[in-house]
Amino acid sequence: MVIKKETSGRVVLLLYPNRSSNWKQIKYLSFFFSLFCLLIAFIWGWLGIWIILPFAGLELMLLFLFMHHNLRASYRKEVVIMTLHSIKVSSGFNTPQLKWRFNKKGSEMLILEMRHPDDPPCLYLVGEDNRIEIGRYLNYEDKMQLIEEVKAQKICCRFVKSPITVSM
Repeated sequence: MVIKKETSGRVVLLLYPNRSSNWKQIKYLSFFFSLFCLLIAFIWGWLGIWIILPFAGLELMLLFLFMHHNLRASYRKEVVIMTLHSIKVSSGFNTPQLKWRFNKKGSEMLILEMRHPDDPPCLYLVGEDNRIEIGRYLNYEDKMQLIEEVKAQKICCRFVKSPITVSM
């Protein structure tokens, strides 16, 4: 999701991944899966196959771990602030954990087009001394919107075909 906010002399782009569920929905889904899994495990345990109980607990623990990791990753955020002379990028979950600053005059957006038509392009902000990927988690439509917003700010955009790599 790309949200644009304009203030006097600067444009702020907020980049979020699309969230399919919130924390409350994850808790309900986890409760349903836990109830179902524990019901099956207790039936097997009641029938005398008690060895399944620790594995059911391990399964639930891994389910909660993966759901929490997935939900936490959906709360990632990037903030791109473009002023007349500079571009500031910050990335993190709740607070900015990584920050970069680019001179707008010497920067460009490198758009790596993928070979497969369903894959979204990779977007790199290239400055004089560093290069970072922006919006790694955005879908195709959001990346196209981000490209249009960057072009509207008169930042040079260069399209590059991605090289084909073959591993043997």
